[in-house]
Amino acid sequence: MKKRANGLRMTGMIITAAALTASAAAMWGCRSGTAAVKSGGVGELVLVAGATGQCAIVLADGATAAEQFAAEELASFIRRGTGAGLPILKESEFKGARGIYVGQTRLAQKSGAAFEKLGPEEWFICSARDSLVISGGRPRGTLYGAYEFLERAAGIRFLDAWSEHVPQRPTLSVPGDFALRSGPAFARREIYIVSGQSNQVLFQVRHKINSFANAYKSGEAKYGYAMRFGSPYSTHTHAYYAEAFPSNHPEYCAMDANGKRAAPPSPDCKGRWDHQVCMSNPEVRKFFAARLREYIKADRDRIMKEGKGEPFPALYSLVPSDNVNKCLCPACKAAADKYGAYSGLLIEFVNTIADDIAAVHPEIRLTIGAYTFYADAPKGIKPRDNVIVYIAQLGAEFNALPKRDALRSMEHPLNAKAKQMWLDWSKVSRSLGVHDYWTAWSQPHLWPHANIHGLAQTLKFYHRCGLQHFFVEDELMGSRIHNFVDLQFYLAAKLFQNPLQDEQPIIDEFMELYYGPAAPDMKKLLACIEKRQEEERGMLTAVPPSSRKYFETRFFVEADKIISESEKKVSGNPKLLANVQQERLAFDEALLFLWKKLEKEGPLPFKRGEILARLRQGYEAAYKKYGGWG
Repeated sequence: MKKRANGLRMTGMIITAAALTASAAAMWGCRSGTAAVKSGGVGELVLVAGATGQCAIVLADGATAAEQFAAEELASFIRRGTGAGLPILKESEFKGARGIYVGQTRLAQKSGAAFEKLGPEEWFICSARDSLVISGGRPRGTLYGAYEFLERAAGIRFLDAWSEHVPQRPTLSVPGDFALRSGPAFARREIYIVSGQSNQVLFQVRHKINSFANAYKSGEAKYGYAMRFGSPYSTHTHAYYAEAFPSNHPEYCAMDANGKRAAPPSPDCKGRWDHQVCMSNPEVRKFFAARLREYIKADRDRIMKEGKGEPFPALYSLVPSDNVNKCLCPACKAAADKYGAYSGLLIEFVNTIADDIAAVHPEIRLTIGAYTFYADAPKGIKPRDNVIVYIAQLGAEFNALPKRDALRSMEHPLNAKAKQMWLDWSKVSRSLGVHDYWTAWSQPHLWPHANIHGLAQTLKFYHRCGLQHFFVEDELMGSRIHNFVDLQFYLAAKLFQNPLQDEQPIIDEFMELYYGPAAPDMKKLLACIEKRQEEERGMLTAVPPSSRKYFETRFFVEADKIISESEKKVSGNPKLLANVQQERLAFDEALLFLWKKLEKEGPLPFKRGEILARLRQGYEAAYKKYGGWG
C-alpha cells in the first residue's frame, strides 16, 4: 500500500518517528487531547524479525479481563501478520530483556503513565527501556491502545464484521521514540444496526465503539463492558416513573386542553404511554428524585451481587414519553411562556432532580431530550452541569419542525433551520448528545442513496457544537441495506476518534481494501449517487422515489455499467465480488419498483427475471451478513 489513511508512511511495518509525531498532532489533537510522554532512546525497537519473535507480551499482574483480551488480540494479529508467536507472560514472571508491556504494569508507571489521571478510555503507548508499553485507563483504555497500536504499527484494518486487512510482513518494529497518549473525541459512540451477531459486537469494539442496544445492555468484561444507562431504560422513561404514581394524585399527570387530567400508565406499560407528567408540579419532581434514587440503589445492589466488576451506570434518562400530548395546565403553560419554549419547563424540572442527585451521586449524569414539542432551545435557563441534552431531529418524513433531511449533511442549505437549532442549543447547554438517523422511515423499500461526504461534514459540525454523546439509528435489517453501508460505518468510527481529520484519505483507503481492483469504479459509483441525488431539490427523506426526477433509465443504466465493470475486475475473488455485488441491492429493488414508470421512457435494457433472481440472492447475502429482521 502506498499510503495509509491516517497519514503514516509505512516502510515494511515500521512507522517513522516523524510521521508518528505529525500524525498524532493531525489525527488526535481534538477534545480528548494528545500529549507527549516519556519514551526510550531513538532507534528501531524490533519486535519481530524474520518471522521470529524478539520479545514477549508482558501482562500486568492483576490485569482486568479487558487487558487480558488486549494481550490476546495483540498476540493473535501479530501472529497473523508476521507468523511469529509471542508468548503472554505475567509481569512478575517475566525475566526477559524485551517485551510488549500490556495494561497497568510497573514499567508503564515508571514510564510516565499516571493511571489515576488517565480517562476510562484513554490510551498510553510508548517505547521504554528497550520495550514497548501499551497501557491506559480502565475499563477500556488499554484495549483501545492495543487496537491503536495494531492499526498504526502493523497496518491492521477492520473492514467489516467478517473481514480484516492483515498485511503479511516478516518484520515488525517501531521507532525508539514511539510515544502517544490519546483517546476518543466523543464520550459515547453507538451505531445501532440491530444485529445481535457476536462478530458484529467484536467488530464494533475493535473500532472503539462503546455503546450497544441503545446503551442499555452491558458489554462483556473482556470488551471493557460498555457505556450504559441505568434503570429503567435509556430513553423515554417518564412512563416508568409514572406507573408508580399514587392513585389519589391525578394532578401528577398532564392536563389536556379541556382541563382533564390523564390517567397514569398501567404497572406493566413497559414505557408505553400516550400522555405526559405534569412537570411543573413540585411533588412530581420530588417523586421522580426519590424514585431515581431507588433505581440507582437497585442497579448498584444488583451489580455488587453479581460480583463481576462491572462499573456502575453513570447515565440515567429522564426523557419524556414519546408523544406530543404535553401538559396544558396553567403552571406548565406559564413556565413554557416564561422560557419561550416548552423545553424550558423540562430543564427546570430536571434541574431540580439534578440538584438532588448531585448531592449524593456527583458522578451521575442525567439525560433529557430536545425532541418534538420540547425541541426548541429555551431562553433564560440552562441545564445543570450534570445534565446532558440529547437533540433528536426526526427526518422530514415525520413533518416535525424544524424539518431536516437526515440523508444530507447538516451543512446542506435544506437543513439551515435544523442547523440553527443546534447552534441555539450549543449556547444553552455545555453537554450535548444526539439521537440521529441514517435512514428514511417512510420509505421501507430500498432505493439508491449515500451520504458519505455529508456524514463527515455533519460529524465535524456536531463536534464544533460541543457534542459528547453520539447515537444513531441505522437499522440494517435484511431489507434496509442502502449503498456503501460498510464505508459509512468505517468512516464514522474513524471520525468518532477525531472529527477534525480529512475524511477523503479514510474513504480512499477503505475503497482500495474493500473493493481491490474495482476501487476506482466503486469511487465512481459513489460519486454518481452523491452527484445525482443533489439534483433533487426536495428533502430526500420526504420525496418518494417515484417522484424523483433523477431516478430515470439513464441513471440505472449508468450504475449497472459501473457495477458490471467492477464485477469483472474482481470475478476471481469471491469476497471482493460479494462486496461489489452488495451495491446492486438498492438499485435492483428500486428498478423493479419503478419498472412501469421507467417503461414509459422507452424499452428497458434489463431482464426483469434476472433482476428478481439477483435481488433474492442479494437479500439472502445481506441477511447473513448483518442479521436483524425484515
